[in-house]
Amino acid sequence: MRAAHLEPLAEYPGAHAPWLSRCLRCTKLVTPRYNGVRRGTGCRYCNDTTIKPDVAAARMRGVDLEPLEPYPGSLRPWKCRCLRCKRIVTPCYSTVKQGWGGCRWCRTSGFKAADEALIYLITHPGYGAAKIGVTAPSGVRLSRHQTQGWQVLVSETVDGQIALGIEQDILNWWRVELGLPKYLSPKEMPNGGHTETVETDCINLAATMSRIRSLIRGKPSRVRP
Repeated sequence: MRAAHLEPLAEYPGAHAPWLSRCLRCTKLVTPRYNGVRRGTGCRYCNDTTIKPDVAAARMRGVDLEPLEPYPGSLRPWKCRCLRCKRIVTPCYSTVKQGWGGCRWCRTSGFKAADEALIYLITHPGYGAAKIGVTAPSGVRLSRHQTQGWQVLVSETVDGQIALGIEQDILNWWRVELGLPKYLSPKEMPNGGHTETVETDCINLAATMSRIRSLIRGKPSRVRP
């Protein structure tokens, strides 16, 4: 933990439990999991210190997005105006950096936000992983995941804009609120989607399913994470 610039403030709680620590860089209190720190995470407030705001803004403009507010961090929604359709959108810098983010209305591949889409939650018993995802209503990509041993917990066809919003909500919950890193690598997911994975033992699957279904209905979830 100290090698990751974190000073533990409590006894070791186990690899998968939040561990109260103080960041030795920004001095804020954080609760990372030891298993996540082993995989390269650390203080959630300092994970973006190597990203310069002007560089991030330039990358956003490279995909025709004009930032309308200061850089909020790579995992938080960034309010931008699409230079193509002029709509206001809130992609995360991390998704743009990975090459698949941008204006959800102007995508040139896959579905657009104006189309219907399939929002899904899947788990892999062998990897001990869960994944949130959005795909075209045909479900072809979901079927490909199933051939690799993934099991479907939630699969609902909704408006594309709603599906993208739900996916972003769950990812923000996992990455920002819970401080959980992506769990699998591209090698373990030949059909893509490793950036939307999380370790199953670190989340409440029932709460995640309830949250997804509540967002589909447009109502807040009453299940605690």
